[in-house]
Amino acid sequence: MEDSVLRQRAKLRWLKYGDRCSTVFFRQINRTRVKLRVFQITNAAGDTITEADQVAAEFISYYEALLGGARSQRSLFLDFLQPYLKHTLTLEEATALTLPISPSEIKEAFFDISEDSAPGPDGFTSAFFKAAWDEIGADVCAAISEFFVSGRILKQINATLLVLIPKVQLPTRVSEFPPNCLLQCSRGLRQGDPISPYLFVLVMEILHVLLRLRIQPEGAFHYHWKCSVLGIINLCFADDVLIFCAGDISSVRLITEVLEEFARLSGLRINPSKSTIILSKSVQRIDRILNLVGFQEGNLPIKYLGVPLTASRLTVADCRPILEKVSARLAGWRTLIFP
Repeated sequence: MEDSVLRQRAKLRWLKYGDRCSTVFFRQINRTRVKLRVFQITNAAGDTITEADQVAAEFISYYEALLGGARSQRSLFLDFLQPYLKHTLTLEEATALTLPISPSEIKEAFFDISEDSAPGPDGFTSAFFKAAWDEIGADVCAAISEFFVSGRILKQINATLLVLIPKVQLPTRVSEFPPNCLLQCSRGLRQGDPISPYLFVLVMEILHVLLRLRIQPEGAFHYHWKCSVLGIINLCFADDVLIFCAGDISSVRLITEVLEEFARLSGLRINPSKSTIILSKSVQRIDRILNLVGFQEGNLPIKYLGVPLTASRLTVADCRPILEKVSARLAGWRTLIFP
């Protein structure tokens, strides 16, 4: 609540003095310039670079290696994927998916939206469309049906606000900056697309089947001691994947081979900077395992959205880092509003 009040005060101050040739205006310009400028960066060798030309070259070389690398990927056919698919649609079900969208389906989707949900680019919420459906319903259905037929939609309807949210407040390496792309892409899904969770489930099903197929005929894989009874290898939640195994070289090597095979099939590769491996203190050859997977070593408990995942009830100590972060944010807002 206090954070919201301080934000509103900052907006009022800007509306009152922002457009004037005032101290507030020039202070905001200087603050923005400082935030947008990268004064130094740490390269892959761990050396700190401060020269502007070298800092720019470090960014260029990083993204050239990221975007310009050659990646092998198989051409997939339905017959090849058939052994990995447990659930398939009948011909009748598949045909039903390609039928034209009916006006009743469009209306049902509209009326499922909460009335006080965020408005669209034109400022109208779903409550307006529901109240005026008798007058505008036919036009709305015609516009949506046209999109499904032509595959084109007006830019005014598809307006999007791009907000870059850094996951590291003070990045020191190029890999810590938000890797957002502002280019016009011809395919893919935007973050937050409603179809993303369903595609994630379908793709992760292939990974699960690959793991199962590899561990059955071979004796090289050993379950994690708390997962052997239920035969659990992997768990998926949202867009995160957890894989469990015993802490021996043969099990870890088999997991890495399956992940490489999955990458060749799907084109989805693991980001080492966002992945960790958690090892028991009793595990031997830790250095060899870390070199094998290429991940950094993590610790328990795992944090999700800033909150530790534990089997027991959260304590005040577990939530203290979040409280300290909120307090620091509030202190920062006070400095900006009352310098």
